[in-house]
Amino acid sequence: MYWYKRAYRRGDGSAANNIGTIWRDEHKPKRALYWFRRAVDLGNDGANVEIAKFYLGERDTARAIRHLEIALKSDRLAEVEEEEARRLLKLAGRPT
Repeated sequence: MYWYKRAYRRGDGSAANNIGTIWRDEHKPKRALYWFRRAVDLGNDGANVEIAKFYLGERDTARAIRHLEIALKSDRLAEVEEEEARRLLKLAGRPT
C-alpha cells in the first residue's frame, strides 16, 4: 500500500486502481469506490468497469451502464476490461 500511495501522489492512475482493488478485496466497497474514482480522474479508464460493478451491486443499473459506456469509448482499455464491460452491459440489459 505504501508504494501504491507514493505512486498515486505522483499521478499514477494504475496505482490508484490497485489501491481500489485492495480495498475491494478487503470488503470495503466505499473505500474501493473512492480509489477507483481517483484512478478515473488520473486517466485510468478501466477503473470505470470497477465502478460499474459497484453500482450493479447497489442495484443502480443506470449509473453502472453509464460507467460501462464510458469505459467502452476509451481507446486505452485492456482487452480483458473491454470483454468484461461488454459482458456486464449485456447482464444489465443493454446490448453492446
